[in-house]
Amino acid sequence: MGSLSGLLIRNWKLKFSAFGVALLLWVAVRAESPNRQEIAGVPVQVDIGDPAWALVDGPVPASVTVRFSGPSRELMSIAFDQPAVVIPLEEIASGDTIVLLRTSWVRVQDHQGVVAEDIQPSSVRLTFVRNGRGLPR
Repeated sequence: MGSLSGLLIRNWKLKFSAFGVALLLWVAVRAESPNRQEIAGVPVQVDIGDPAWALVDGPVPASVTVRFSGPSRELMSIAFDQPAVVIPLEEIASGDTIVLLRTSWVRVQDHQGVVAEDIQPSSVRLTFVRNGRGLPR
Protein backbone atom coordinates (compact mmCIF):
# COMPACT_ATOMS: atom_id res chain seq x y z
CA MET A 1 0.00 0.00 0.00
CA GLY A 2 2.80 2.39 0.86
CA SER A 3 4.20 2.16 -2.63
CA LEU A 4 0.82 3.05 -4.21
CA SER A 5 0.45 6.24 -2.18
CA GLY A 6 4.09 7.07 -2.90
CA LEU A 7 3.42 6.61 -6.59
CA LEU A 8 0.51 9.08 -6.44
CA ILE A 9 2.42 11.67 -4.42
CA ARG A 10 5.69 11.46 -6.32
CA ASN A 11 5.99 14.26 -8.93
CA TRP A 12 2.67 15.74 -7.81
CA LYS A 13 3.49 19.15 -9.31
CA LEU A 14 4.08 17.61 -12.72
CA LYS A 15 0.87 15.56 -12.48
CA PHE A 16 -1.14 18.59 -11.39
CA SER A 17 0.31 20.68 -14.26
CA ALA A 18 -0.49 17.95 -16.78
CA PHE A 19 -4.08 17.81 -15.51
CA GLY A 20 -4.35 21.63 -15.82
CA VAL A 21 -3.06 21.60 -19.39
CA ALA A 22 -5.46 18.78 -20.32
CA LEU A 23 -8.39 20.69 -18.80
CA LEU A 24 -7.39 23.87 -20.65
CA LEU A 25 -7.19 22.02 -23.98
CA TRP A 26 -10.58 20.40 -23.37
CA VAL A 27 -12.19 23.79 -22.67
CA ALA A 28 -10.60 25.32 -25.80
CA VAL A 29 -11.79 22.50 -28.05
CA ARG A 30 -15.25 22.52 -26.47
CA ALA A 31 -15.59 26.28 -27.08
CA GLU A 32 -14.80 25.79 -30.77
CA SER A 33 -17.08 22.81 -31.38
CA PRO A 34 -20.25 23.59 -33.32
CA ASN A 35 -23.37 23.95 -31.22
CA ARG A 36 -26.95 25.00 -31.82
CA GLN A 37 -29.01 27.77 -30.30
CA GLU A 38 -32.57 28.93 -30.91
CA ILE A 39 -33.40 32.61 -30.62
CA ALA A 40 -37.07 33.49 -30.28
CA GLY A 41 -38.55 36.87 -31.07
CA VAL A 42 -36.40 37.59 -34.13
CA PRO A 43 -38.22 40.44 -35.95
CA VAL A 44 -39.37 40.04 -39.54
CA GLN A 45 -38.84 43.11 -41.73
CA VAL A 46 -39.88 43.77 -45.32
CA ASP A 47 -37.71 45.61 -47.85
CA ILE A 48 -40.15 46.72 -50.57
CA GLY A 49 -38.55 47.48 -53.92
CA ASP A 50 -41.85 48.07 -55.77
CA PRO A 51 -42.89 51.72 -55.33
CA ALA A 52 -46.46 50.97 -56.48
CA TRP A 53 -47.24 49.07 -53.26
CA ALA A 54 -47.15 49.79 -49.54
CA LEU A 55 -47.34 47.40 -46.60
CA VAL A 56 -50.61 47.82 -44.67
CA ASP A 57 -49.42 46.44 -41.34
CA GLY A 58 -46.40 44.45 -40.36
CA PRO A 59 -45.84 40.81 -41.27
CA VAL A 60 -47.99 38.21 -39.50
CA PRO A 61 -46.37 36.89 -37.38
CA ALA A 62 -44.12 39.87 -36.67
CA SER A 63 -41.36 37.71 -35.16
CA VAL A 64 -40.04 34.18 -35.60
CA THR A 65 -37.70 31.70 -33.94
CA VAL A 66 -34.39 31.09 -35.72
CA ARG A 67 -32.09 28.14 -35.01
CA PHE A 68 -28.41 28.96 -35.44
CA SER A 69 -25.37 26.68 -35.44
CA GLY A 70 -21.75 27.59 -34.96
CA PRO A 71 -18.97 27.96 -32.40
CA SER A 72 -20.19 28.32 -28.82
CA ARG A 73 -18.43 31.63 -28.19
CA GLU A 74 -20.09 33.18 -31.26
CA LEU A 75 -23.54 31.81 -30.40
CA MET A 76 -23.35 33.27 -26.89
CA SER A 77 -23.08 36.80 -28.26
CA ILE A 78 -25.42 36.54 -31.25
CA ALA A 79 -28.61 37.15 -29.24
CA PHE A 80 -27.29 40.51 -28.06
CA ASP A 81 -26.67 41.65 -31.65
CA GLN A 82 -30.39 41.51 -32.49
CA PRO A 83 -30.62 39.36 -35.63
CA ALA A 84 -33.47 40.05 -38.06
CA VAL A 85 -35.14 38.37 -41.03
CA VAL A 86 -35.26 40.86 -43.91
CA ILE A 87 -37.58 39.88 -46.79
CA PRO A 88 -36.52 41.48 -50.09
CA LEU A 89 -39.55 42.09 -52.36
CA GLU A 90 -38.82 43.56 -55.78
CA GLU A 91 -42.24 42.82 -57.29
CA ILE A 92 -45.61 42.44 -55.62
CA ALA A 93 -48.31 40.60 -57.55
CA SER A 94 -51.28 40.91 -55.20
CA GLY A 95 -52.39 42.61 -52.03
CA ASP A 96 -52.45 39.45 -49.92
CA THR A 97 -49.26 37.39 -50.05
CA ILE A 98 -47.76 34.50 -48.12
CA VAL A 99 -43.97 34.43 -48.21
CA LEU A 100 -41.90 31.35 -47.41
CA LEU A 101 -38.95 32.50 -45.31
CA ARG A 102 -35.39 31.65 -46.34
CA THR A 103 -32.45 31.26 -44.00
CA SER A 104 -30.39 33.40 -46.39
CA TRP A 105 -32.58 36.38 -45.38
CA VAL A 106 -31.43 36.20 -41.75
CA ARG A 107 -29.17 39.16 -40.96
CA VAL A 108 -26.67 39.02 -38.11
CA GLN A 109 -23.63 41.06 -37.24
CA ASP A 110 -20.24 39.66 -38.24
CA HIS A 111 -20.06 36.27 -36.48
CA GLN A 112 -17.57 33.84 -37.97
CA GLY A 113 -18.99 30.38 -38.59
CA VAL A 114 -22.58 31.15 -37.49
CA VAL A 115 -25.23 29.74 -39.83
CA ALA A 116 -29.01 30.12 -39.71
CA GLU A 117 -30.37 26.57 -40.06
CA ASP A 118 -34.12 26.90 -39.64
CA ILE A 119 -36.91 29.44 -39.18
CA GLN A 120 -40.19 28.71 -37.38
CA PRO A 121 -42.83 29.42 -38.46
CA SER A 122 -41.55 29.05 -42.00
CA SER A 123 -43.88 31.60 -43.61
CA VAL A 124 -45.45 35.02 -42.97
CA ARG A 125 -48.53 36.75 -44.34
CA LEU A 126 -48.13 40.20 -45.86
CA THR A 127 -50.94 42.58 -46.81
CA PHE A 128 -50.29 45.37 -49.30
CA VAL A 129 -52.27 48.23 -50.85
CA ARG A 130 -51.50 50.14 -53.98
CA ASN A 131 -49.91 53.50 -53.25
CA GLY A 132 -52.34 56.38 -53.65
CA ARG A 133 -55.46 54.33 -52.78
CA GLY A 134 -56.64 53.64 -49.28
CA LEU A 135 -53.67 55.18 -47.54
CA PRO A 136 -53.99 58.27 -45.36
CA ARG A 137 -51.91 61.17 -46.55
